[in-house]
Amino acid sequence: KFSAHKFDIVMGLNHQFFCLNNSLSIMEPRIGIQYYVNGKMKVNAGFGLHSQIQQPYLYFYGSENAPDKKPIPQNKNMDFTRSRHLVAGVERQLGSDTSGIRIKLEGYYQNVYDVPIDEQESSFSLINTGADFRRLTPGKLKNEGRARNYGLEITAERGFSFGYLFLFTGSLSESKYQGSDRIWRNSDFNCKYISNLLFTREWKLKKQNILALGTKIIGAGGRWYGPVDTVASITEKDVVYISETRNTQQFKPYFRFDLRISYKLNLPNISHELALDLINVFNRRNVSEHFT
Repeated sequence: KFSAHKFDIVMGLNHQFFCLNNSLSIMEPRIGIQYYVNGKMKVNAGFGLHSQIQQPYLYFYGSENAPDKKPIPQNKNMDFTRSRHLVAGVERQLGSDTSGIRIKLEGYYQNVYDVPIDEQESSFSLINTGADFRRLTPGKLKNEGRARNYGLEITAERGFSFGYLFLFTGSLSESKYQGSDRIWRNSDFNCKYISNLLFTREWKLKKQNILALGTKIIGAGGRWYGPVDTVASITEKDVVYISETRNTQQFKPYFRFDLRISYKLNLPNISHELALDLINVFNRRNVSEHFT
């Protein structure tokens, strides 16, 4: 780490070794820079190379068994998924440190490569892992997939002061990937936008008791899916999408409004709190995925 009058610079090298299959990542450089324009504004930038192992069970999964009835691992030699990260942003404090608003604007770009994809031509990519809670049972994979993510994020935050606080976060993003068919598609995470608003207001009653009203609002673009392969779904007893048209359709946007009302009674040696939580006040039926 290096600090000057208006600069903070942090540099490092990361080494990673996975002994199961001898995957190796040698000296990945990472650097972060902050420049303090004045007491209330600073800009930052960062760059790094990153490597990540796959889900552990995938290294041992096999569709065929050895004579001893144990699965024959078919993807034990999968290498790391690797990516280049670039980020830049600006942060500004409006008003005082205690009752003012902090605003942060940040843009990012990720170039992801060596992603495991099918050896046979298809739209499958391990980049979509984690978008749901299902376990994958893929065929033979190779580290030749690609993906790219980029976007803009904004945060506006006011710490608790004069009886209220709020936090707003918003993001505009784009997330694409390539399977072994070399077609760029929407990834499972490409919701396009997401926003969150948290607000709390408190009133002191009888000097020591507190009445509070809080709300949380979430809005996001819908998840992507595609036409269902009915025959394959019946055979697999699970939803199977047609590979060629994967992630070409989008569910309706996600929206949820939560409300909380509470009353806290503070006594000399004990306190009591009575609260009412209203979840999804408008009874919005958000679609997450197809299932059987």
